[in-house]
Amino acid sequence: MSLTPYRPPAPDGLVSAPTPRWVWVACIPVVGAAAIAFAGYRANLKSWVIGGSLAFGVSFLASGVSSLGPLVSLLWFGQIGFAWFNRQEFLLRTSPKGSLKPRDAQTAARLAKIYGRADINNISKDEMVGFLGIPIVYANVIEEFHKEGFAFADLEELKDVAGIPGEYIDHLAPLLSYGVRYQQTLNTSWHRLNTLSSQELVVCGLEPEVAQKICQERALKGTFNSVLDVKARTGIPINALRNII
Repeated sequence: MSLTPYRPPAPDGLVSAPTPRWVWVACIPVVGAAAIAFAGYRANLKSWVIGGSLAFGVSFLASGVSSLGPLVSLLWFGQIGFAWFNRQEFLLRTSPKGSLKPRDAQTAARLAKIYGRADINNISKDEMVGFLGIPIVYANVIEEFHKEGFAFADLEELKDVAGIPGEYIDHLAPLLSYGVRYQQTLNTSWHRLNTLSSQELVVCGLEPEVAQKICQERALKGTFNSVLDVKARTGIPINALRNII
Protein backbone atom coordinates (compact mmCIF):
# COMPACT_ATOMS: atom_id res chain seq x y z
CA MET A 1 0.00 0.00 0.00
CA SER A 2 1.40 3.40 -0.97
CA LEU A 3 1.05 6.45 1.24
CA THR A 4 0.40 9.96 -0.03
CA PRO A 5 3.25 12.24 1.08
CA TYR A 6 2.42 15.25 3.23
CA ARG A 7 2.18 18.55 1.39
CA PRO A 8 2.22 21.96 3.09
CA PRO A 9 -0.89 24.16 2.84
CA ALA A 10 -1.46 25.43 -0.70
CA PRO A 11 -1.18 29.07 -1.74
CA ASP A 12 -4.55 30.78 -2.08
CA GLY A 13 -6.47 29.55 -5.09
CA LEU A 14 -4.64 26.27 -5.65
CA VAL A 15 -5.18 22.72 -4.49
CA SER A 16 -2.19 20.51 -3.55
CA ALA A 17 0.56 23.05 -4.24
CA PRO A 18 3.66 23.04 -1.99
CA THR A 19 5.60 26.29 -1.61
CA PRO A 20 8.53 26.28 -4.12
CA ARG A 21 11.99 26.08 -2.54
CA TRP A 22 13.22 29.20 -4.31
CA VAL A 23 10.73 31.23 -2.28
CA TRP A 24 12.61 30.33 0.90
CA VAL A 25 15.97 31.02 -0.74
CA ALA A 26 14.66 34.44 -1.78
CA CYS A 27 14.51 35.33 1.92
CA ILE A 28 18.33 35.35 2.05
CA PRO A 29 19.92 38.79 1.47
CA VAL A 30 21.63 39.26 -1.92
CA VAL A 31 21.53 35.56 -2.86
CA GLY A 32 17.75 35.60 -2.83
CA ALA A 33 17.66 37.90 -5.85
CA ALA A 34 19.55 35.27 -7.84
CA ALA A 35 16.90 32.74 -6.78
CA ILE A 36 14.24 34.98 -8.32
CA ALA A 37 16.20 35.15 -11.57
CA PHE A 38 16.49 31.35 -11.59
CA ALA A 39 12.75 30.99 -10.94
CA GLY A 40 12.11 33.32 -13.87
CA TYR A 41 14.25 31.11 -16.10
CA ARG A 42 12.31 28.04 -14.98
CA ALA A 43 8.96 29.74 -15.58
CA ASN A 44 10.06 31.36 -18.85
CA LEU A 45 9.42 34.85 -17.47
CA LYS A 46 12.07 37.21 -18.83
CA SER A 47 11.02 40.07 -16.57
CA TRP A 48 11.87 37.94 -13.52
CA VAL A 49 15.24 36.97 -14.98
CA ILE A 50 16.17 40.57 -15.75
CA GLY A 51 14.82 42.00 -12.51
CA GLY A 52 16.37 39.30 -10.34
CA SER A 53 19.73 39.61 -12.07
CA LEU A 54 19.79 43.40 -11.68
CA ALA A 55 18.76 43.16 -8.04
CA PHE A 56 21.48 40.59 -7.39
CA GLY A 57 24.14 42.71 -9.09
CA VAL A 58 23.18 45.90 -7.28
CA SER A 59 22.87 44.12 -3.91
CA PHE A 60 26.22 42.38 -4.36
CA LEU A 61 28.06 45.61 -5.19
CA ALA A 62 26.24 47.70 -2.58
CA SER A 63 26.86 45.17 0.19
CA GLY A 64 30.54 46.19 0.19
CA VAL A 65 29.72 49.84 0.81
CA SER A 66 28.52 50.61 4.33
CA SER A 67 26.74 53.79 3.28
CA LEU A 68 24.56 51.77 0.89
CA GLY A 69 23.30 49.47 3.65
CA PRO A 70 19.75 50.88 3.50
CA LEU A 71 19.61 50.12 -0.24
CA VAL A 72 20.64 46.52 0.37
CA SER A 73 17.97 46.21 3.06
CA LEU A 74 15.35 47.71 0.74
CA LEU A 75 16.21 45.24 -2.01
CA TRP A 76 16.17 42.40 0.50
CA PHE A 77 12.67 43.20 1.73
CA GLY A 78 11.58 43.74 -1.86
CA GLN A 79 12.76 40.31 -2.99
CA ILE A 80 11.01 38.64 -0.06
CA GLY A 81 7.73 40.35 -0.91
CA PHE A 82 8.09 39.59 -4.61
CA ALA A 83 8.77 35.90 -4.00
CA TRP A 84 5.85 35.51 -1.62
CA PHE A 85 3.27 37.27 -3.76
CA ASN A 86 4.38 35.64 -7.03
CA ARG A 87 4.88 32.06 -5.89
CA GLN A 88 1.51 31.04 -7.32
CA GLU A 89 2.37 32.37 -10.77
CA PHE A 90 5.49 30.21 -10.72
CA LEU A 91 3.51 27.13 -9.72
CA LEU A 92 0.94 27.69 -12.45
CA ARG A 93 3.61 27.98 -15.13
CA THR A 94 5.90 25.15 -14.09
CA SER A 95 3.62 22.42 -12.73
CA PRO A 96 2.35 19.73 -15.15
CA LYS A 97 -1.14 20.39 -16.45
CA GLY A 98 -3.66 18.84 -14.10
CA SER A 99 -1.37 18.64 -11.08
CA LEU A 100 -2.86 21.88 -9.72
CA LYS A 101 -6.57 22.57 -9.64
CA PRO A 102 -8.17 26.03 -9.28
CA ARG A 103 -10.45 26.76 -6.38
CA ASP A 104 -11.23 30.40 -7.19
CA ALA A 105 -12.12 32.37 -10.32
CA GLN A 106 -8.89 34.39 -10.31
CA THR A 107 -6.71 31.28 -10.47
CA ALA A 108 -8.99 29.77 -13.12
CA ALA A 109 -8.50 32.89 -15.25
CA ARG A 110 -4.72 32.64 -14.92
CA LEU A 111 -4.81 28.98 -15.93
CA ALA A 112 -6.90 29.95 -18.96
CA LYS A 113 -4.15 32.36 -20.06
CA ILE A 114 -1.54 29.60 -19.81
CA TYR A 115 -3.43 26.60 -21.21
CA GLY A 116 -6.39 28.19 -22.97
CA ARG A 117 -10.04 27.62 -22.10
CA ALA A 118 -11.42 24.11 -21.69
CA ASP A 119 -14.36 23.32 -23.99
CA ILE A 120 -16.84 21.64 -21.68
CA ASN A 121 -18.61 20.10 -24.68
CA ASN A 122 -15.49 18.32 -25.93
CA ILE A 123 -13.37 17.76 -22.84
CA SER A 124 -12.71 14.22 -21.64
CA LYS A 125 -13.81 12.91 -18.27
CA ASP A 126 -10.18 12.56 -17.17
CA GLU A 127 -9.57 16.25 -17.92
CA MET A 128 -12.74 17.29 -16.10
CA VAL A 129 -11.50 15.53 -12.98
CA GLY A 130 -7.74 16.04 -13.35
CA PHE A 131 -7.57 19.57 -14.76
CA LEU A 132 -10.81 21.27 -13.71
CA GLY A 133 -11.19 19.44 -10.41
CA ILE A 134 -14.82 18.47 -11.02
CA PRO A 135 -15.83 15.51 -8.79
CA ILE A 136 -16.00 12.23 -10.70
CA VAL A 137 -19.72 11.80 -10.04
CA TYR A 138 -20.50 15.06 -11.86
CA ALA A 139 -17.94 14.39 -14.57
CA ASN A 140 -19.89 11.20 -15.27
CA VAL A 141 -23.10 13.24 -15.58
CA ILE A 142 -21.51 15.60 -18.12
CA GLU A 143 -20.13 12.62 -20.03
CA GLU A 144 -23.65 11.18 -20.25
CA PHE A 145 -24.81 14.39 -21.91
CA HIS A 146 -21.87 14.16 -24.32
CA LYS A 147 -22.93 10.65 -25.30
CA GLU A 148 -26.45 11.87 -25.96
CA GLY A 149 -25.17 14.59 -28.28
CA PHE A 150 -26.22 17.45 -26.01
CA ALA A 151 -23.98 20.52 -25.82
CA PHE A 152 -24.09 23.08 -23.02
CA ALA A 153 -24.46 26.77 -23.86
CA ASP A 154 -23.29 28.31 -20.59
CA LEU A 155 -22.56 27.75 -16.92
CA GLU A 156 -26.21 28.07 -15.99
CA GLU A 157 -27.11 25.08 -18.18
CA LEU A 158 -24.48 22.99 -16.42
CA LYS A 159 -26.24 23.76 -13.16
CA ASP A 160 -29.82 23.88 -14.39
CA VAL A 161 -29.88 21.03 -16.89
CA ALA A 162 -27.15 18.70 -15.62
CA GLY A 163 -27.89 19.46 -11.98
CA ILE A 164 -24.27 20.19 -11.01
CA PRO A 165 -24.01 22.25 -7.78
CA GLY A 166 -22.57 25.73 -8.27
CA GLU A 167 -19.98 25.14 -5.55
CA TYR A 168 -18.12 22.81 -7.94
CA ILE A 169 -18.20 24.91 -11.11
CA ASP A 170 -18.97 28.60 -10.43
CA HIS A 171 -15.28 29.40 -9.91
CA LEU A 172 -14.42 27.69 -13.22
CA ALA A 173 -16.32 30.24 -15.34
CA PRO A 174 -13.16 32.01 -16.69
CA LEU A 175 -11.66 28.63 -17.64
CA LEU A 176 -14.62 27.18 -19.56
CA SER A 177 -15.77 27.60 -23.15
CA TYR A 178 -18.77 26.11 -24.92
CA GLY A 179 -18.45 24.56 -28.37
CA VAL A 180 -21.07 24.02 -31.05
CA ARG A 181 -24.49 23.12 -29.68
CA TYR A 182 -27.88 22.29 -31.10
CA GLN A 183 -29.98 25.16 -32.42
CA GLN A 184 -32.64 25.64 -29.78
CA THR A 185 -35.87 27.58 -29.72
CA LEU A 186 -35.59 30.83 -27.75
CA ASN A 187 -37.25 31.09 -24.35
CA THR A 188 -37.48 27.35 -23.76
CA SER A 189 -36.44 25.47 -20.65
CA TRP A 190 -36.40 21.87 -19.50
CA HIS A 191 -38.57 22.94 -16.54
CA ARG A 192 -41.51 22.91 -18.97
CA LEU A 193 -41.36 19.13 -18.73
CA ASN A 194 -42.77 19.56 -15.21
CA THR A 195 -45.65 21.87 -16.16
CA LEU A 196 -46.90 21.44 -19.73
CA SER A 197 -49.54 18.95 -20.87
CA SER A 198 -48.70 16.29 -23.43
CA GLN A 199 -50.35 18.36 -26.18
CA GLU A 200 -48.32 21.42 -25.21
CA LEU A 201 -45.12 19.38 -25.17
CA VAL A 202 -45.88 18.21 -28.70
CA VAL A 203 -46.32 21.84 -29.76
CA CYS A 204 -42.86 22.50 -28.29
CA GLY A 205 -41.40 19.89 -30.64
CA LEU A 206 -41.54 16.58 -28.77
CA GLU A 207 -42.84 13.42 -30.38
CA PRO A 208 -46.36 12.47 -29.16
CA GLU A 209 -45.22 9.20 -27.57
CA VAL A 210 -42.36 10.99 -25.81
CA ALA A 211 -44.68 13.70 -24.48
CA GLN A 212 -47.19 11.12 -23.28
CA LYS A 213 -44.53 9.06 -21.50
CA ILE A 214 -43.19 12.15 -19.72
CA CYS A 215 -46.63 13.17 -18.50
CA GLN A 216 -47.42 9.63 -17.32
CA GLU A 217 -44.17 9.40 -15.35
CA ARG A 218 -44.70 12.87 -13.89
CA ALA A 219 -48.22 11.98 -12.75
CA LEU A 220 -47.00 8.71 -11.26
CA LYS A 221 -43.84 9.78 -9.40
CA GLY A 222 -43.85 13.57 -9.35
CA THR A 223 -41.79 16.28 -11.03
CA PHE A 224 -38.33 15.77 -12.50
CA ASN A 225 -35.16 17.13 -10.89
CA SER A 226 -33.13 17.48 -14.08
CA VAL A 227 -32.97 16.34 -17.70
CA LEU A 228 -30.83 13.42 -16.59
CA ASP A 229 -33.58 12.50 -14.13
CA VAL A 230 -36.04 12.47 -17.04
CA LYS A 231 -33.81 10.06 -18.92
CA ALA A 232 -33.29 7.81 -15.91
CA ARG A 233 -36.98 7.55 -15.09
CA THR A 234 -38.44 7.31 -18.59
CA GLY A 235 -35.62 5.87 -20.68
CA ILE A 236 -36.07 8.71 -23.18
CA PRO A 237 -32.72 9.78 -24.69
CA ILE A 238 -31.71 13.38 -24.09
CA ASN A 239 -31.41 13.86 -27.84
CA ALA A 240 -35.19 13.40 -28.10
CA LEU A 241 -35.71 16.34 -25.73
CA ARG A 242 -33.42 18.83 -27.44
CA ASN A 243 -36.26 21.03 -28.72
CA ILE A 244 -37.32 21.90 -25.19
CA ILE A 245 -34.08 21.88 -23.21
